[in-house]
Amino acid sequence: MVLIIKKINSFLNRITIFQAFSIFFIYSALLSLAIQLIILPFLGPPFSYGDGLLDGGDWQVIHDRASFIAGDIIIHGWNVWEFRPEGWGIVGLISAHYAFFELNKPFLLIPIFSGLHALGALCILKLMETLGIKRSTAFYSSIPYLIFPSSLLWVSQLLKDGFTLNGALLILLGLVLLFNYSKQEAIGIKIKNQILSAVLIFIGLIIIWTVR
Repeated sequence: MVLIIKKINSFLNRITIFQAFSIFFIYSALLSLAIQLIILPFLGPPFSYGDGLLDGGDWQVIHDRASFIAGDIIIHGWNVWEFRPEGWGIVGLISAHYAFFELNKPFLLIPIFSGLHALGALCILKLMETLGIKRSTAFYSSIPYLIFPSSLLWVSQLLKDGFTLNGALLILLGLVLLFNYSKQEAIGIKIKNQILSAVLIFIGLIIIWTVR
């Protein structure tokens, strides 16, 4: 057992940021697919609202509004689409997907919600590394965020939480990188880190603004 753990730690210490993100993304996508296409259909009412949605929650309202708008787009054209209809950015995003594919199914959003969930976990990994923690330990530190019970909702259902939480984590990482630099760093590296920090903060703000 000890040998296996050492091999796993050795592997995790060698993985790249892209590989870590891929692991987080695949887990999130498979979890969402299992909940939407297997678990909820198997349970049926009163747990399942249909179309992979849990019965009882804001996601039902979001899905119904997005479906209605998508229907209008298909009939009248894209000129009726709004980015934030009545201030609901998430409805605008989902309705665009439904209309583009001409299919009102939440599983179409799995890549987006899984990508956001994976991005949040990656932010935690990077935050841990700024404290001087090795990558394997930082990887383990992100797991509670990935598997926390409430995350089953924001990664598999149509909620704003995945946008706001992961946008906030991006902003936090950007702020940490902005002020966490060594005096011994070359000026070129400092400038590069400052630009990266500004980009992360900007993207985080855009993600939150989109749904708020």
